[in-house]
Amino acid sequence: MRITQVLATAVVLGLLWWHSSSATPRGLEDQAGLLFFISVFWGFFPVFTAVFTFPQERAMLNKERLVDMYKLSAYFTATTTSDLLLNLILPIIFLLIVYFMAGLRQSIKHFFFSMLIVFLCIIAAQVWLLIGASLMDIKKATTLALVTVMTFMLAGGFFVQVSSAAPFLQRTYNYALGYRIISSNHNKRRKKNYSDKH
Repeated sequence: MRITQVLATAVVLGLLWWHSSSATPRGLEDQAGLLFFISVFWGFFPVFTAVFTFPQERAMLNKERLVDMYKLSAYFTATTTSDLLLNLILPIIFLLIVYFMAGLRQSIKHFFFSMLIVFLCIIAAQVWLLIGASLMDIKKATTLALVTVMTFMLAGGFFVQVSSAAPFLQRTYNYALGYRIISSNHNKRRKKNYSDKH
């Protein structure tokens, strides 16, 4: 299901931003929207996968832990290791599809830097494994994840000036750094060239 979801999203994004150009301010805005979506998608898509990992397997875990089959750390290590390949391949395929269909900056250096940023977003989202393991209830985990994700999104500096938010919410600004980095990777030189011409 995750594979279909990621591939379908990549194709839709590629078609919506088909060979977009950053030669004009409007084109830069379009590509900024795409880069925003990529960073948000890979910042929050793994959240729900991670939150549901432990609650969905709660019954099996309880039975196996009762008979002392293995330690929880062994289960966690095995689950993480078995999912590692899929967690690495999906973003690579996603970025290969979107990057070239959308006509983002055609440079191997910028492509791999974008991939690094996507991987960092995924790694940051893995803290949700802890939340899923601590709650072990799908409804509670989902509610907490939705509220927290919306808070991070709203207070991340995209929709409101962070300086005007409550001080404790200003810490969530770090969630917006993925977008800021990937955006500067693609637009720094192009913005300069456009302003030089006009």
